[in-house]
Amino acid sequence: YLVKDFARDKDAVQAAVLIAEVGAYYKNQGKTLLDALDELYQKHGYFLEDLLSVKLDGKSGADKIKEIMDDFREADIKEVGGKKVVAIEDYATTVRHYVEGGTTEEIDLPTSNVLKFILEDDCWFCLRPSGTEPKIKFYFGVKTSSMSDSQNLLESLKSTVNQRLHALI
Repeated sequence: YLVKDFARDKDAVQAAVLIAEVGAYYKNQGKTLLDALDELYQKHGYFLEDLLSVKLDGKSGADKIKEIMDDFREADIKEVGGKKVVAIEDYATTVRHYVEGGTTEEIDLPTSNVLKFILEDDCWFCLRPSGTEPKIKFYFGVKTSSMSDSQNLLESLKSTVNQRLHALI
């Protein structure tokens, strides 16, 4: 959303000019912006992301969030929503653990209470406590060759994680 560094924050004017320029470029080719977007999806895949946020108030809520993080950290999760777990990134320990083979490597980032499960076929989910609210947040990302497949897979991942979550609450 920033083309140049002369604006130091989000700049809707730059974004509007860019989208107008992109629109003109594709119009000259006899295409719409949706046509161009569809071409990108066809070439690179249909990526979708979503968020599941669960509010757990008070001291008991904070304890429950810690318990949920501990459970996901310690559980031997091999598959989520029909996708194999390839690696688990624990940003609290800055270690990436590869499920097959059991090898590990360091993650060169600052420590944070975040767990990310890397799934096969460019899919993933991660969880972390909110830093500002009494919530635990789950983020999901999928990629498939069609929008409907991505929507279905995203719902499958969310459903699987949500079932585990609600068994813990």
